[in-house]
Amino acid sequence: MRDSEDHAVRAGDRLERHKRRWALLLCALGIGLGIDEHRIVKTIVLKNGAGRPLIMLMHGDREISTKALARALGEKSVELCERAEAERHSGYHCGGTSPFGFRRPGVPVYVQRSVLDLDWIAINGGQRGLFVRIAPALLTSILGARPLDAEQAAP
Repeated sequence: MRDSEDHAVRAGDRLERHKRRWALLLCALGIGLGIDEHRIVKTIVLKNGAGRPLIMLMHGDREISTKALARALGEKSVELCERAEAERHSGYHCGGTSPFGFRRPGVPVYVQRSVLDLDWIAINGGQRGLFVRIAPALLTSILGARPLDAEQAAP
C-alpha cells in the first residue's frame, strides 16, 4: 500500500473511532441532563493540509463532512487532529474541549450555520462533563466564529 493510501486508511479509522466515542458520550449526556443532542454543540479540532489547526462547532447529533469543510474553506483537505495534537493546540483534554480560552491564539473558528438558528445551545465549558448554556450568537460575537455548511449528508 502506498503512503498516501495508508495515511487515508489511518485517518478514516481515526474518524470512525471519534464518531463512536462522541455518539456514546452525547447519548449519555442527553439522557442524563435531558438535553436534546441537537442543542449540544461539540468542539472539534481539525487541521488543514498545511497542518494549521482550526475549530469546527457542530451539532451533537450531526457529523462533519471534512470534504464539505475543505471545500467551504477553499482548502485541498481537512482532517481531524490526533488526540495529543488537539490537546496541545487547545490546552484542554479531549472530551473537555471548549472553543473559549484556546491555548493557541488566532485559531480560526467555524460554526455549522444551523447552530445559529437555535435559541440556546449547550457547549463544553472546558472540562469533561461541564456544559454551559449560552445563546449561539455569542459564538460569532465573542469567538468570531464564521458560519458555514459542513454537515455530512444523511445516509
